[in-house]
Amino acid sequence: MSLLSSKKAFVVFLCALILALSLILVYSNQGLRYLQQLQVEKEELERANRELAEENRRLLLKIDRIKKDPRLIEDEARKKLGLVKPDETIYRLREEPESPADAQESKP
Repeated sequence: MSLLSSKKAFVVFLCALILALSLILVYSNQGLRYLQQLQVEKEELERANRELAEENRRLLLKIDRIKKDPRLIEDEARKKLGLVKPDETIYRLREEPESPADAQESKP
């Protein structure tokens, strides 16, 4: 009978050990939850990295265009600085209100 109870005690001990190790594996600082959090963070960083790589590509294209296209520089200077050629006349038109309510709001 002693042999049977020692086998039973060993099985109970083994089950308790497996349960404890499983809990440690799942809930510890280096466990599966932490691994899942790291995976989510990795995916977010990879997405941000792709966005930055795309922005870098667009900026490099813009730099290339600025270096090679003098009209682009001229257009940007006209838009941002309001530069005008000596023989040009600029006409600025007022925008019309979209609805009667907008027209009433714009009147003093």
